[in-house]
Order: sequence, then structure tokens, then C-alpha cells
Amino acid sequence: MSTQTPDDFDLDELNSSGLESNLEWLRDTLQRRVKHIQDDELKRRAVRWIQKSLQVPASTVSDYIDHQLSEMEAEYRMYDHDRVENAEDAFPDACEGCPHYGGGCPIITWRSPQEELDRISESATDGATFKREIRGLATLHDCHRIPAWITQWETRYEGLVDEGWDIYLSIEVDVGMMDSPGAEIQVDLSEDDDDRGAY
Repeated sequence: MSTQTPDDFDLDELNSSGLESNLEWLRDTLQRRVKHIQDDELKRRAVRWIQKSLQVPASTVSDYIDHQLSEMEAEYRMYDHDRVENAEDAFPDACEGCPHYGGGCPIITWRSPQEELDRISESATDGATFKREIRGLATLHDCHRIPAWITQWETRYEGLVDEGWDIYLSIEVDVGMMDSPGAEIQVDLSEDDDDRGAY
């Protein structure tokens, strides 16, 4: 995955670079700037958002998919075996409808898909690339769980990222001045559009 730091990002590029990049950039930026917010309520909002952003189960879609697969594998063998009376008991109910349900899950039990999953995780340069390639792997093996997890991840993170951008825009920090060594901090805490811009 990408190793860029927040200051390497162009904001236009960031907006289209994926939810995980936005989340990481916003968290790092707000952590650096929260101490300069003078409005108590806005500062509380920023701190609460930072705490929420740190409590999400995975910071990238790759980590989230890995977490979901690991949890599923820890609870279910994902293939028919002699400890289950009914082969379908070796699978979670959510896998019902898959052609491998009750037989053997290729994503979990076959070496080739496992190796491809590892390759995608290691080589994908960003979240969008990972999602595209992992969806291709899921389609190849008729897995409907991986696309569902991607949607869950996007839904969960989308609201958090939207809230983070709202807080960021509310503090109206002059990004260029804020990051310049020795520059004075310039913050406009006004949320009234008519009063903005007076530095």
C-alpha cells in the first residue's frame, strides 16, 4: 500500500485517492492542528473524530478484508469434514448461495487463491487497485462475501471521512502557512461564509 505522508498529498489528488488515504491524511492533519483550534466546541468535535478514527477495526480496505477472512476462518473450517453432521455447518450462513457452500471454499482452502490474495495485498499501490484486483479474484471463485465486505468498509469509512472533511473545512486553516517553518498560525473559526477570509 502507499507510503506517502500527509504533506506529500495534493488536495485534489487526495480527494480522488480513496477513503483510506483521506482518513489517514485527515487524522494526521487534525492531530497536528487541533491544539491551535480556539473554539472549544470545534476542538471537542475534532478530538472526538480523531478518537473515532483510531477505533475503526482496520485503517485500509486490505486490512479490513484480511480481518474478515481471518475471523471467518477462525470460526469455520470452510470445507466439509467429519466433525460436522451437515457439510453446510462448516460455513457461515452468509456464504449460502455460493456454489462452494458445503464443499470447500477456494479462497480459504486452496493454495492458488491464497497466494493471489497475498500478492494483491503486497503489490497494490492504493486502495482502489486493491479493491479492483480483489473483486476480480472474488469473481473468479464465485465469492460474494468479499464484495459485500468492501461495500461495508466503504459505507463505514465514508461517513467518518465526510465528518473529518467537515471539521477540517470548519477550522479554515491556511494549509500553506500552517506547514511553513516559523510561520504564524492563521485560523478562522467562523462558520459564516460572509465573514471568511479576514486574516
